[in-house]
This record gives sequence, C-alpha cells and structure tokens, in this order.
Amino acid sequence: MKVLLISPFDGRYSVAVRARAFRTALSALGHTCTYVEGSGPSPHDIDYETITVPQSTSFLSHAWASLCKAWLCLRRDYDLCIIHKVLPTAIPVIWAARLRNKPVMVDWDDLESEFHTGPVRWLIRLSERIIARYPVQFCTHSSVIESFARRLGATAISYRHR
Repeated sequence: MKVLLISPFDGRYSVAVRARAFRTALSALGHTCTYVEGSGPSPHDIDYETITVPQSTSFLSHAWASLCKAWLCLRRDYDLCIIHKVLPTAIPVIWAARLRNKPVMVDWDDLESEFHTGPVRWLIRLSERIIARYPVQFCTHSSVIESFARRLGATAISYRHR
C-alpha cells in the first residue's frame, strides 16, 4: 500500500519523531510510505521517502505549509493519507484527500485545545469539531478522546490502550 504520512510540524517536535518512527514501521511491513513535514527555507526532497515544505513558527507560515501539504495530497500517488495531530492546519489536507476519494486516518493523541486559551483555543476546538466529521478513521490511545470524538460525530475510531 502507498501511504502519505503528514506531520503538521517540523522535525524539532516530538510528533515528527513519532511520525518518522511510524513511517519506518510501515516501511518495514512492506508499505511504500512518503513522509511530509515542515522545515527548511524551500520545498525539497530529502530522500525518496521524505518531503519537506517551508514552515517557520508563524501562523502564516503554518497556513502556507498546510496549503502546500494539501497540494501534495492532490498531486501525489497514494492509497491512504495519515495525519498526525488534530489541528486547524489539517483541515485543507483532509479536504484535499477526500476530494480524491482517498481514505484518511488521523492520529488523535491529545486534545490540543486544552493546551491553549482565548482565540487559539476557540480555533482549535472548532477544528476538532470539523475534523471529527471528515476522516475515515481515527486512531487514539485515550478513552477520553474516543468519547469526545464520538460526541462530535466521529464514527470510525480505533482505541488502543497503551
């Protein structure tokens, strides 16, 4: 299976480390896995399995990187799109994959909105509500997130206790 694995952050964050380990595991199982993360001053292929898009810490940079990742979802050949993290920047990526009728799996490891306050918290909470209705499959290790996702309308959830 051809997998497009997308991380919302650059390589400095733990989610990227976890996503790269997931890519290694998928490759070991015989899947072709293309990994996409933000980093560097311009888009380029690091190797045949990793693509970076320009992304700094600013909101506009994250928005631009999200659009670049969505463009990759529209242009690349893959059978499954896996997204690490439920964030507003995942919405264009999900829509792009769904436009092509590709299945989407989202790794929902924590409630990001609980780490923020004010308008940022509102925006992330809104994205959680939107995203819960779109992906084909959610994957989580938390029964709290599983219950929360079901209340928002998600139906396909894989709950795996650690």
